[in-house]
Amino acid sequence: MKRVMKKVILSGIYLFLAMGIIAQTAVMNVKSSEAMKDDPVASYFLPRTILKIEVEATKTVRKAGPYAAEARRYLGVPAQIQQNEEIWTISKIRVRQESEPDAGNQYKVYASINSNAALLTLTETGILKGINLPASFSLDANDKQSSEREEKEVENPAALSFISNFIVKDDDSEKKPNAAVIFDQINALRDTRLHILSQSNDVLQDGSAVEAYLREIDKREAELTALFHGKERKEIVKKTFTVYPDKETKDQTIFYFSEKQGFSDSGDAIQMMLKKRNMGDKTIFPEKGKIGFVYRIPALVDIEITGNETVFWTGKISVAQLGRLAYFPIGFFDKNNVKALFDTKSGALLQIGK
Repeated sequence: MKRVMKKVILSGIYLFLAMGIIAQTAVMNVKSSEAMKDDPVASYFLPRTILKIEVEATKTVRKAGPYAAEARRYLGVPAQIQQNEEIWTISKIRVRQESEPDAGNQYKVYASINSNAALLTLTETGILKGINLPASFSLDANDKQSSEREEKEVENPAALSFISNFIVKDDDSEKKPNAAVIFDQINALRDTRLHILSQSNDVLQDGSAVEAYLREIDKREAELTALFHGKERKEIVKKTFTVYPDKETKDQTIFYFSEKQGFSDSGDAIQMMLKKRNMGDKTIFPEKGKIGFVYRIPALVDIEITGNETVFWTGKISVAQLGRLAYFPIGFFDKNNVKALFDTKSGALLQIGK
């Protein structure tokens, strides 16, 4: 009888231990070959940092006037624009940090359904945001990421067209070349403007009407003068390039840019330098076992974007994949009310506490 009782007691102990093992949390990479008897209660990704390089370029389109060769003769100075051309310049570069799920770092969580370890907060793409956060917790607006785009802002689509109804035929003008007729009209407009401004205040009673008339004269004169000096129009072109900072580099080419053709493979290479800073060991827990919750300790990276001996952008960004993995102890979230919050762009632990 005693022997039977001992067997029952020992069986109870074994069952209790087995239940303890099953109830304990385990976190495993989905690529692990180790088999688990139970189904996972959740899964999550660690983030992979993406850099969105937003480039704003100014495209200046210059068009020579039809009488550019006559500018010095009639206006006393050479034409401001001698030939049709395009001039491109990089106005601004901005670096925006985003993230995507890292397929190489997806983890399955095995835990009791009642365990705090089963309470995961994820982004829409499955990246770990928090553990045991309150149900009322909502994702920050910063977690919503923009899509890649290209934009153009045109100053005035018709800005390069020249006035065509400038010739007034009379007996004298029929004997003159067109450039001379245009010059006569410019002088006539200037004389009219001067005559109006020289009138007394008694004559100029309706000031708003006079101002409107003077603006029209100035506009007409500018259009006629452009027939000699030419015109130019500016366009703002915005493009976004995606960079995956997977390693340190001194000369990673982002795109090519030409002063004559803009974004073109025939231009100069615009390159990025990535260099990790030595941040020391900031692991909260030792890595022994490596079977608890996995998160990132990102690397702080100095970034410099240059091209054609010009520095366009410098700064520093935390990059997930250039850092290393860290681990919470096994069962850390099982029996307490500890909460953890993570940066979904770098994977860093932002906050831990009750």
